[in-house]
Amino acid sequence: MVGLRPSMAEVDRGFVTLVASDHPGIEVCNPNGHWYPADVGSSPDVLLLLTGRALSHVTAGLRLNSQYRIINNENRASLMFRLMPRANAILDCSPISAAGHCTPQIHRPISASQFMDDLRAEENVYHHLEAPPESQGNFVNEPSLRSVLSDPLSGAFLEDAMVLPCGHSFGGLMLKKVLELL
Repeated sequence: MVGLRPSMAEVDRGFVTLVASDHPGIEVCNPNGHWYPADVGSSPDVLLLLTGRALSHVTAGLRLNSQYRIINNENRASLMFRLMPRANAILDCSPISAAGHCTPQIHRPISASQFMDDLRAEENVYHHLEAPPESQGNFVNEPSLRSVLSDPLSGAFLEDAMVLPCGHSFGGLMLKKVLELL
C-alpha cells in the first residue's frame, strides 16, 4: 500500500501478511511488550512476515499474532499481501489438541466468516470506547468487513489480492481477465 499512515499497534485478521517496503519503517512488538524495528536494512526484494489472528486461532495460540505499527511514512511505499481464510472454511485447532497440546476454551471451531465478523465487532467496540464523544455512534458509513475483503469486480473474497499503485485491491485472477479483455 502506498502511503500507509503512521499508526498505533495493529494486528491483521488473516493467517499471514507479507510486506515488501522500499524503506524501513515498521516496528513489531515482542511478547514482553518491547517494540523493535522489523525491517531495518530491508529492500523491496526482502519480505517481512507478520502472523495474524486466524493463524493464532487455528494453532491454539502456539503461533502468536504479530502486533506491528508504522513509524516512518515519509517517502516510503509498501506492498502488502494478506493470506486470508476462505469464508466457508472452519478454523479448528483440534489437530493441535490431538497432538497433545493444551487447547484453551476460547479456541473453539468457528467459520472463518463468523470469526472475521466477530473481530470486526470487537474492533468497533474498542474504537467506539476510544473515540471522542462527538464521533461515537458514527459507524453507519463504515463498509462491512465482507465488502473490504471482497474483490470489487467479482464479489469473491480476495485470496490472490493484487494492490495497484492507487492503493485499490483486486483479485489477481479477475484483474488478469479484465486486462485480457482490453
